[in-house]
Amino acid sequence: MADGWEIANALGTIVGATGTVVAVVVALGISIRDGRAIRAQRNDDLAAQARSVVSEVPSAELIRISNHSREPILSVWITALNARLDRADGTQQHYQGSASPDLNGVVAPGSGWDVSVSLHNVAAPSQSLRPADDEKWHVEVTFRVLDAGGTWWERVDNGPPKRVRN
Repeated sequence: MADGWEIANALGTIVGATGTVVAVVVALGISIRDGRAIRAQRNDDLAAQARSVVSEVPSAELIRISNHSREPILSVWITALNARLDRADGTQQHYQGSASPDLNGVVAPGSGWDVSVSLHNVAAPSQSLRPADDEKWHVEVTFRVLDAGGTWWERVDNGPPKRVRN
């Protein structure tokens, strides 16, 4: 029969081993969490310039891509245009369009690039978007930019930039 010291020694070994396992699991969890935070911060830092490039729609025929960053944008592509027109009578019409040409040049810091667009009614392609003064319209612009670091980014309606491969 085991004496009291042997039982205490065995219990101490079990408690020590359990504590070691718990410490390893906690350390692993912290490491995973910190790794995710570091990756998220790195991605956020990479996207800083892309967040500073925005689309503006001053009219139904024109889109402007403005570079509010401190670095040049090396290329811009408008990849999709979708519009909705809310008519005064309460009806809606949907339009899709294209922009040309793509910009294969530099948009300097603090400047913009204007591009003509053509938006056509989805149900009647011969109709172009020509809103009246009392009608509300919205154009959703999807565009890609090549930042100064050589990374392509895509934004939909000035939402958060998403890194893409081109």
